[in-house]
Amino acid sequence: MKNTCDASIKSQVLALARQHGVTSQKDHFSDLAMTITRLSGDLVALDDFERLLVSLKKKGVISKQKMLELEARYLSESSQRGNGRQISA
Repeated sequence: MKNTCDASIKSQVLALARQHGVTSQKDHFSDLAMTITRLSGDLVALDDFERLLVSLKKKGVISKQKMLELEARYLSESSQRGNGRQISA
């Protein structure tokens, strides 16, 4: 993973996923996790890129810490471009 700013974080992660054959496709465990989350009263909606980060972590390509770092950079980059998602706590 490059640390340079010459490419967006999204394009860097997409290239990493292609290199390892990882996709953002949901599996049965993803559906189960979303159901449990919804039943607990939380609302979590991941976009394709965030699902890709989760898949990279599940496959052992990146660590949990790296996944969170990449998501933070992705959200920051998206908000700077004016198409970012709102984060609520």
